[in-house]
Amino acid sequence: MNTTEIFVEHLITGLMTILWILLFILGFNDFSISNLALFIEFKGLSFILFSTMAYPIGIFTDDLADYLLKKWDDLIKEKYQPGKDKISVSKVLIEVKSEEMSKLFNYMRTKIRIARSASLNFFMLTISSTIFLSIHGHSLGLLNLNRTVITTCLSGIILTLWSLWSWRRTTYAFHKKTIFVYNEYKNIQNPSE
Repeated sequence: MNTTEIFVEHLITGLMTILWILLFILGFNDFSISNLALFIEFKGLSFILFSTMAYPIGIFTDDLADYLLKKWDDLIKEKYQPGKDKISVSKVLIEVKSEEMSKLFNYMRTKIRIARSASLNFFMLTISSTIFLSIHGHSLGLLNLNRTVITTCLSGIILTLWSLWSWRRTTYAFHKKTIFVYNEYKNIQNPSE
């Protein structure tokens, strides 16, 4: 896996996290459009500030999402590898020595990381934006505030569930592919077994 790819993944995750943190902060405090004007006026400094904060925040968010989904991940892994002795993808890649397989597993890991972090971020964005709009919607001049809040909430729920579905689907495929590649490799190495 390319270090730049992981950096970009965590940067995107961190920027999404910063967005819902800001919505919570602005939602529970006095807010006016002039507050945003400061960010726009100092956009270069704001960009540097958010970029430097986004990477570590992205790492923390990904770790939290991994922790929250760990039991579910273990249940999925158990389906394909029952018992104590689990075969790791690292072991498979060391034994198989295939660049194509390495690229495939890295791609699947990337999808898993992005989907699990997005599910947490979309969930938190749904809550924070709903709170923000409920408190400050009238001051923003929204004509049909109830419809906007409901639409925002429903959209956020759909995005959260969609990213969870993607994470689950890719995690199933990842564990299934791990055991499949390992078994195929073992069959090639020991055809009589």
